[in-house]
Amino acid sequence: MSSIQEEAQKRARATIENSWREIAETYTVAWMGPIEAVEVTFDHIRDAIGDIRRNVSRDLPSIIYQTRESPPKHMSVAVPYILGGDPYKCRVVSTNALTNNERVLLGEFAQALWFMIDSKILPSPRRGKAFEERLVELTGQHLIRL
Repeated sequence: MSSIQEEAQKRARATIENSWREIAETYTVAWMGPIEAVEVTFDHIRDAIGDIRRNVSRDLPSIIYQTRESPPKHMSVAVPYILGGDPYKCRVVSTNALTNNERVLLGEFAQALWFMIDSKILPSPRRGKAFEERLVELTGQHLIRL
């Protein structure tokens, strides 16, 4: 593995480890794919991703952020898409207005997850519980549980 790849993996891990607590203060995190399933479940994103729809990744999951009430009052979806050779572009679609800092935080967290999945540091979410278990090892249960 090249030193550039190793450095990118360290940065992705650091992004997750340094931001998950801040995210977990407000949100629980889940994942879903393919994009057709995401659109059926969260129909408000359909129009917001119309211009990137054909570029949405088939291999990476959308990352779902829901506020910590039951039922959640607000939610955001980080949608992965490919543009200009960058396989980790991110469109954050939300049911409420996000500050720029929130949008960056949620987007960078999702991009780090996608990179770690692509790099095989995290297993594919399609492998059942393996992804969840490994993510909890990096972050803690509080990120994905009410």
